[in-house]
Amino acid sequence: MVKITEFTQREDFKLPFDIVDDLHVYMKNDPMFYRKSYYPTMVKIAELTKNKKAIDAHKEFTPMIDSACESYCSKYDIARDPSDVFSENDRKALVNKIYSEEIEGIRQGEY
Repeated sequence: MVKITEFTQREDFKLPFDIVDDLHVYMKNDPMFYRKSYYPTMVKIAELTKNKKAIDAHKEFTPMIDSACESYCSKYDIARDPSDVFSENDRKALVNKIYSEEIEGIRQGEY
Protein backbone atom coordinates (compact mmCIF):
# COMPACT_ATOMS: atom_id res chain seq x y z
CA MET A 1 0.00 0.00 0.00
CA VAL A 2 1.27 3.45 -0.92
CA LYS A 3 0.39 6.60 0.94
CA ILE A 4 -0.35 9.75 -1.00
CA THR A 5 2.38 11.51 0.99
CA GLU A 6 4.93 9.28 -0.70
CA PHE A 7 3.94 10.79 -4.03
CA THR A 8 4.38 14.34 -2.76
CA GLN A 9 8.04 13.74 -2.08
CA ARG A 10 8.75 13.32 -5.78
CA GLU A 11 9.64 16.31 -7.93
CA ASP A 12 7.13 15.33 -10.63
CA PHE A 13 4.27 15.13 -8.12
CA LYS A 14 0.82 15.37 -9.70
CA LEU A 15 -2.51 14.27 -8.30
CA PRO A 16 -4.94 12.47 -10.64
CA PHE A 17 -7.47 15.32 -10.36
CA ASP A 18 -7.52 19.11 -10.59
CA ILE A 19 -6.24 20.21 -7.20
CA VAL A 20 -7.45 23.80 -7.64
CA ASP A 21 -11.02 22.70 -8.33
CA ASP A 22 -10.93 20.19 -5.50
CA LEU A 23 -9.65 22.79 -3.03
CA HIS A 24 -12.36 25.23 -4.12
CA VAL A 25 -15.06 22.59 -3.59
CA TYR A 26 -13.58 21.86 -0.17
CA MET A 27 -13.61 25.55 0.77
CA LYS A 28 -17.28 25.92 -0.11
CA ASN A 29 -18.49 22.60 1.30
CA ASP A 30 -16.57 22.13 4.52
CA PRO A 31 -18.96 23.67 7.07
CA MET A 32 -16.32 24.88 9.51
CA PHE A 33 -14.01 26.33 6.88
CA TYR A 34 -16.88 28.02 5.09
CA ARG A 35 -18.23 29.53 8.30
CA LYS A 36 -14.90 30.69 9.67
CA SER A 37 -13.06 31.79 6.53
CA TYR A 38 -14.87 31.69 3.21
CA TYR A 39 -18.09 33.49 4.12
CA PRO A 40 -16.40 36.30 6.10
CA THR A 41 -14.01 36.93 3.21
CA MET A 42 -16.88 37.12 0.73
CA VAL A 43 -18.76 39.50 3.04
CA LYS A 44 -15.66 41.72 3.15
CA ILE A 45 -15.45 41.70 -0.66
CA ALA A 46 -19.18 42.52 -0.82
CA GLU A 47 -18.66 45.50 1.50
CA LEU A 48 -15.77 46.77 -0.61
CA THR A 49 -17.88 46.37 -3.74
CA LYS A 50 -20.87 48.09 -2.15
CA ASN A 51 -18.69 51.02 -1.08
CA LYS A 52 -17.16 51.15 -4.59
CA LYS A 53 -13.65 50.58 -3.25
CA ALA A 54 -10.90 48.97 -5.28
CA ILE A 55 -10.54 45.24 -4.68
CA ASP A 56 -7.15 43.58 -4.71
CA ALA A 57 -8.39 40.00 -4.99
CA HIS A 58 -4.94 38.53 -4.42
CA LYS A 59 -4.48 40.50 -1.19
CA GLU A 60 -7.98 39.76 0.09
CA PHE A 61 -8.06 36.04 -0.78
CA THR A 62 -4.49 34.99 0.04
CA PRO A 63 -4.96 34.56 3.83
CA MET A 64 -8.12 32.50 3.22
CA ILE A 65 -6.43 30.38 0.55
CA ASP A 66 -3.35 29.78 2.72
CA SER A 67 -5.61 28.64 5.52
CA ALA A 68 -7.57 26.44 3.12
CA CYS A 69 -4.40 24.78 1.83
CA GLU A 70 -3.30 23.93 5.37
CA SER A 71 -6.73 22.71 6.39
CA TYR A 72 -7.16 20.63 3.22
CA CYS A 73 -3.77 18.96 3.54
CA SER A 74 -4.34 18.26 7.21
CA LYS A 75 -7.85 16.89 6.78
CA TYR A 76 -6.92 14.57 3.91
CA ASP A 77 -3.41 13.78 5.21
CA ILE A 78 -1.82 14.74 1.91
CA ALA A 79 1.38 16.51 2.94
CA ARG A 80 2.89 18.18 5.95
CA ASP A 81 3.73 21.29 3.99
CA PRO A 82 0.96 22.63 1.73
CA SER A 83 3.56 24.17 -0.59
CA ASP A 84 4.48 20.58 -1.55
CA VAL A 85 1.00 20.24 -3.06
CA PHE A 86 -0.12 23.76 -3.97
CA SER A 87 2.21 25.81 -6.12
CA GLU A 88 2.09 29.58 -6.35
CA ASN A 89 0.43 29.16 -9.75
CA ASP A 90 -2.25 26.97 -8.17
CA ARG A 91 -2.94 29.65 -5.57
CA LYS A 92 -3.15 32.38 -8.22
CA ALA A 93 -5.49 30.21 -10.29
CA LEU A 94 -7.68 29.74 -7.23
CA VAL A 95 -7.81 33.51 -6.60
CA ASN A 96 -8.95 34.02 -10.20
CA LYS A 97 -11.45 31.17 -10.01
CA ILE A 98 -13.06 32.38 -6.78
CA TYR A 99 -13.18 35.99 -7.88
CA SER A 100 -14.69 35.20 -11.28
CA GLU A 101 -17.30 32.86 -9.79
CA GLU A 102 -18.30 35.01 -6.83
CA ILE A 103 -18.14 38.61 -8.09
CA GLU A 104 -21.39 38.51 -10.08
CA GLY A 105 -23.30 37.14 -7.09
CA ILE A 106 -21.71 39.76 -4.88
CA ARG A 107 -22.80 42.52 -7.26
CA GLN A 108 -26.34 41.15 -7.11
CA GLY A 109 -26.32 41.27 -3.29
CA GLU A 110 -25.70 37.60 -2.58
CA TYR A 111 -23.48 38.19 0.45
